Amino acid sequence: MTVKQALLLASYGTTHAEARARGMGALASEAAAAFPRRRVMEAYMSPKVRRVLQARGEGMPGPAEALRQLRAEGREDLLVQPCLVAEGKALDALLEEVQLQTDGFARVCVGAPLIASAEDAAVVAHELCVCHAPMEGGAMVCVGHGSGARTEQAFALVAAALADEGRSDALVTTLHHSDGVEGLLHRLPSNTHTVTLVPLLLTAGSHVSCELAGAQEASWVSRLCAAGLEARCERRGLLEHAPIRALFLNHASCASHDGWGST
Repeated sequence: MTVKQALLLASYGTTHAEARARGMGALASEAAAAFPRRRVMEAYMSPKVRRVLQARGEGMPGPAEALRQLRAEGREDLLVQPCLVAEGKALDALLEEVQLQTDGFARVCVGAPLIASAEDAAVVAHELCVCHAPMEGGAMVCVGHGSGARTEQAFALVAAALADEGRSDALVTTLHHSDGVEGLLHRLPSNTHTVTLVPLLLTAGSHVSCELAGAQEASWVSRLCAAGLEARCERRGLLEHAPIRALFLNHASCASHDGWGST
């Protein structure tokens, strides 16, 4: 008898349709090709994002609803891939939800987030370096999101990997770091006159379009320009890079063979 299998791609979610199509949409399509025996389903962890989409008539289930649906379909072998940059509160909440919904599944495995090791960080750093070559007087500032020791550790791994790539012009920070743009200005090399902001975010949603690249005075680009620098912002999320999507699929594959988190 064939075991009915499923793969749940759980992300924070985005209300930006184009960003979703280029990011999670592409990952979902590639996951379906990589795991042809599994029913691939998406879930958004953010209630706010789900409410906005619901108001548009674009329903997207949360993890609990998706898990209940998969169980109702008779899926027995469940693979959950967290589409998150690093471990942290969001992953903890997802794992708790999965644990509550395990009854009815014969086997449940959970993949690792994007950056779970130095090797993962090296893949991310290399892709960023390929896409953003160094230039005289330029700095590449990689901006992540989130806080807490585990998230900060993941970003520290990326910073170390960028250093291993020989990128003395590269810095890693977070969107809501206590030092903010002012602290960043003090960290930039003295000869810097051009700053490229590169999101360490999976999708280029409102964090990118408003907080980083927005036209308002409070955006990072505006504040860097006000400080006398030339500034621009990459408008692609990490999931728009094929090697990043491949890394997520590798995590899922490893977990399906009793890898990162099995129950």
